[in-house]
This record gives sequence, structure tokens and C-alpha cells, in this order.
Amino acid sequence: MSESAASPFRRRPGTGTRVVLFLLSIGGAGLLFAVAFPPAAPDRLPVLILAVGLALLAARKARWAIPAFAFLFPCAGLLARLSGGTDPVAWPALLLGGLAAGWSFRFIYDFESRAEPSPLDAPLRSLLVVWVMATVLAAGRAATLWAVVRGLAGRVVNGAGLPEAAAIRESLVACSALAAGAVFFLILRREGPALRARALRAALFGVCASALAAILQRVGLFPQETRAHWKLTGQIGGGAADPNSLGLLCGLGLVLTVAGLWRGGTRTVPGSLCALVLSGGLFLSGSRTGFLLAIAGLLLLLFSGRLPSRARLTGLALIGAAALVGAVFLLRGSVGTLGARIAASFDSTLPMEYRVSARPLLWRAAGRLFLRHPVEGAGIGAFSWQFPDLMREEGRELTMRDNPGSAFMQALAETGAAGFFLTALFALAAGRQALR
Repeated sequence: MSESAASPFRRRPGTGTRVVLFLLSIGGAGLLFAVAFPPAAPDRLPVLILAVGLALLAARKARWAIPAFAFLFPCAGLLARLSGGTDPVAWPALLLGGLAAGWSFRFIYDFESRAEPSPLDAPLRSLLVVWVMATVLAAGRAATLWAVVRGLAGRVVNGAGLPEAAAIRESLVACSALAAGAVFFLILRREGPALRARALRAALFGVCASALAAILQRVGLFPQETRAHWKLTGQIGGGAADPNSLGLLCGLGLVLTVAGLWRGGTRTVPGSLCALVLSGGLFLSGSRTGFLLAIAGLLLLLFSGRLPSRARLTGLALIGAAALVGAVFLLRGSVGTLGARIAASFDSTLPMEYRVSARPLLWRAAGRLFLRHPVEGAGIGAFSWQFPDLMREEGRELTMRDNPGSAFMQALAETGAAGFFLTALFALAAGRQALR
């Protein structure tokens, strides 16, 4: 008998840790619900019903609840809009909180499953710790320990008059979005390959539903965007949290769908329809990053050496034809579409900041914020509510709040050198794993 067979099964983590995880799931979801969905929010009851439903379903049948969540999270904007809400940013995290609460309750009594090892475990767990600490740091800087000790409230955190409560809310919501992705990954590690494949298919169906909603919006058969910024730009978010999210989801979905078609893992007609809908969603989102992601993913797929040579030649021909179609038709698109935004990127008559979505401006501000807190960072979500003051230093009066437009610049500004190093390490490990 081998040594591994003779050694007794060790239940990891122990029961006490599992109970703590269950309580943390309930507490985190409850805190997010209280902070992100005030009593006056019209979508407060619908999101609570869905979250509780996922919790009950996960406690009974995780193999049903996980694909259900995977389908719902790309449709957060659609769900919020149908519920009368205007800000869907906290929807995915709260739905994941419901799933995690039910799953962790079931996990207490799970004596059989083992987590599959992954090279992403160590950097991801370290990032989770950094994110939580950076969120606590941001909340402390928004409220200040001095004011908390003396029971003072009503402080503003920037020159635009943003209340401390709103700043803390933004930091908590930002942390919940990051943590939700990490927790979902850790949950899937405890499930088998078959359930992970089902979750992936469900997520692709959800992205297709989100893209279809964008197409229906375009032809006037669906409620239009409710936020002023996206109305102004003309971009369409469909069922996603915003147009940029839709573009990134459609770009990733296109790569996965094409890979399934080429390798025979996806039926031709449904897969082709899915690719067509995803292409429409990407076009209407106006996301140039999503477009570049799709092109890079398709090229990587072609030259990975794992496709038959005939498939690679066919793929190259299709990409060339798509590029030609884009040059002829997409650049004639109306305001907000991908074609119009690509054309604007090369229009020398437009200001450079408009052509690149003000990213150099955002990156300079993030760099200055990092130099003020090079070790620990400003805290999760802090860039958004310090942005008006950072712009005032350049002589610009902007009341809007934004993110740096780059995950790496945001990690540098909000979590400091340590957080940036862990983010880069995680990205490298994830890239290596994807190539394998």
C-alpha cells in the first residue's frame, strides 16, 4: 500500500474555520446589502429575493446554484434596470454573497470534497488580505480615527463636498466586487470539472443575454440607459453593469465561443448564433479594450499550436475578412458604437484626451496618489473620491469621480507597492495557466 493511500484523510479546513467562513459570508453579504441598497432603493427587495434564493438553492443543490449565479452576474445591469434601480454595480457581489452563504453552510457538513491545487491560490489569498486591509485603511481615512473616537460625523472627503458615508460606501462596494471574484474562484476549486464546465456555459449564456439586451436597446425595444454619462457617450451597456463591462464580457465570450467551434466542443449553429450576438454586443458597447481583448485572444488561439492547420488557416482568413468588414462598415457607425470610437482614436482634429478617453490624465493622477502613499496605498476605492482634488492640482475643475482606467495603475495607487506586486504576480500566474 502506498504512503498516500495509508495516510488518513485530513479535513481541511477544520470545522471551526468552516463555521467562521459561513458567518463571514452572512455578515459580509448583510453589510453590503445595508450599505449599497438603502431602504429607498427600488431594487432593494428584488436583489434580496434573488440573493436569498441563491443561498437556499446552494445549501441544497450547489450544482444548480453555481450555474444559476454564473448566468445571472453578466445580467446585473438588466436585473437592476428591470427592478427600477439605477446603479447595478453591487448586484453581482450581493448575489455571490447569497451563493457563498448557502454554499459555506453546506460546506460545514462536507466531509468528502478536496480543493484542487492551483498556482493561483497563494497570490489570490494574499491579494484578498491586502484588499481587506486596504478597504479598512480607506474607511479610516474617510472618517478619521479622531472623528470616530469623538463621535463626530458629517465630514466631507474632498473639495467637491462628498460625504464620508458616500466615500466609505464606494470603498466597501469596490472591495466586495474584488472579493466576490476571488471567492467564486475558491468555491469552484472545490467542485469538479463537470460543474465548472456547466458554470462556464451558463456564464456564456448570460453574456449572450446581456448582448441581446443591448441589441434590443438599439432598436428601441428595451429600456434605455438611465445614467447620464452613458447617455452622453451613446454607448450601450445592455444587460451588463455598464458598456465597458459588456465589451469585456463579449470579447472574452467571443474567444471562448470560437475556440469551442474550432475544437468541435460547441454545436455549429448555436455557437455561430452566439458569436453573432456577442459581436453585436461588442460593437454596440463601444469598448475598444473589449475589441483588443477579442483580437488578442483569437490570435493567441490561432498560434497556440493546438488547432489543426486547416482551422488556423480558416481562422486567419476569417480575421482578415472581419478586419476588412470593420474598415468598410464599422468606422461608419453612429455615436457610441465601436466603429465610431475606433475612428475617433485616429482623428487628429479631436483633442488627445478625448481620443484616448482621458487615460493619460487618469494615470498621472494615480501616479501622484501613489507617490503620497507609496507603501500602503490610499485604500480601496480612494482614487475615485480623491479624483476631483487631484484634478484641481492641475487647474481642472471636475466634480466627476472615475477610476484610473487601468487595473495595474489602480492597484498601484490604492494598494501601494505591495499590492501592485501581488497584482502583477497574480496576472502572470493567470496568464501562464491560461496558456497551458
